[in-house]
Amino acid sequence: MLSRLGMSNPVVLAPMAGCCTPALVAAVSNAGGLGMYGAASLPASQLPSIVQDIRAQLQQPDLPFGINLFVPPAELPPHTEAQQAALRQVHAYYADAAARLQLDCEVAAPTPDLAALQANFTAQVQVLLDEAVPVIAFYFGLPEQQLLSRIQAAGTFTMGTVTCLQEAQKLQAAGIDAMVVQGSEAGGHRGTWYKTGDYTPHMTGTTTLVALLAQQVRDVPLLAAGGIMNGGQVAAALAAGAAAVQVGTAFLTTAEAGTPQPGRQLLLQDHTRGTTVTQAFTGRPARGLTNQATRDLQQLQQQLPLSLIGLVNARPFYNAAASVSSDYVLQLCGQGYPLCRECSAGELVRQLLQEAEAEVQELGKEDAA
Repeated sequence: MLSRLGMSNPVVLAPMAGCCTPALVAAVSNAGGLGMYGAASLPASQLPSIVQDIRAQLQQPDLPFGINLFVPPAELPPHTEAQQAALRQVHAYYADAAARLQLDCEVAAPTPDLAALQANFTAQVQVLLDEAVPVIAFYFGLPEQQLLSRIQAAGTFTMGTVTCLQEAQKLQAAGIDAMVVQGSEAGGHRGTWYKTGDYTPHMTGTTTLVALLAQQVRDVPLLAAGGIMNGGQVAAALAAGAAAVQVGTAFLTTAEAGTPQPGRQLLLQDHTRGTTVTQAFTGRPARGLTNQATRDLQQLQQQLPLSLIGLVNARPFYNAAASVSSDYVLQLCGQGYPLCRECSAGELVRQLLQEAEAEVQELGKEDAA
């Protein structure tokens, strides 16, 4: 994988939607890693300028970078009465919070337009092919086989996220070029797409899941993702069978990241807050810093339907509340956030590799003693 993409460092930037900036993506690629931009479900019309912005900041035109897309579901199952009631209660909770914070914004997202999401996804892929983006990654599943084959026929390197053996086997059968193995420690949305009615059976730790898939899926490169914050953890992931590591949380406090200042301060200073996986943020399970909202909605969120991103409440509420209170805005991050450091993205990429090499050398000395 590293040789095919021209990488000199096994560190891949996790495509964190909202916090990944073109400058951050380029900085990781410039340092020998692979910068990935989290386009998620952005309108396809926005992608050309993002790709051009990334390319303008690359030190060499042939350096690899990639874009990550959310794969829309093929269908939306109808909500039960209990799920609809839970949604109404969550909306009421956020409406009350908006009133107390004196925010003039929406709190209930409109019913997702599945056809529009699917059309936008197809348009996103076409833009990335037109722009000859070297790497396209998929989240929440894979596109139809015909579209995947067309992407690969163009010479594009493809990646997909897995959280269990069943998902890995499906990606292997589809001919994916590499798999991001998301362990339970990872921040952000859970990438689970196999039997999405319950994500909890697929909460295996990163090192264990990598070791399992390295044994079961031998011909597809694996990227370990989740809880990787220093070089020792990089070395452990590679020793478990990963070809590279995907790092997200550690980059949230780098100079180039788009993390809001209140979130940076929490990540760097509040090391006892802990993290929580909640559906009450967007409707899909996501790990972030524990706050008042995650505690208040802990029981209710378990009744929410596992359907689409953005089902619970609209982005305007979070944008409005971010500068007012951290009690209701989920700062997405992984369990390793207390190990965040302040530096540039390029420095972090180099430090991770240096620390990993030093760890391996130290282990070698101990074995020889």
